Amino acid sequence: FGTKERLFAAAMQLPINPSVMVPEILAGPRDEVGERVVRLVLRIWGDEAGRGALRTMLGSAMTNEAAATMLRQFVGRALLARVAAELEVPDAALRVGLVGSHVVGLAILRYVLKVEPLASASEEEIVRLMAPTIQRYLTP
Repeated sequence: FGTKERLFAAAMQLPINPSVMVPEILAGPRDEVGERVVRLVLRIWGDEAGRGALRTMLGSAMTNEAAATMLRQFVGRALLARVAAELEVPDAALRVGLVGSHVVGLAILRYVLKVEPLASASEEEIVRLMAPTIQRYLTP
């Protein structure tokens, strides 16, 4: 598996690969990072097969401290810390954590709880409304 993060993703059958996701988020103009983040989250959660694994992972983390610890380490080290390290903003770790809170909220409300009108909104509408907020966190 190469890394602890890849082993965790494989064991949990997660449709996410930080070694692919982080470069995808950071590639291209910095003023479009917010849009890339939102599109990536929508693509990952929009895949029905992957969504089941993500739901299971979140459910486990909410009810089991060991699962929460593993997920926290995975998300913190493999995703958030890597993105924060590349940003040239004050309080990068805090800002990336705020981005994480937004996208997890989006995923839960749209794909798990299916709260309307968010659940049926088009991806383009979500990107249009959410990306500027995410971008604001990621720019000085």
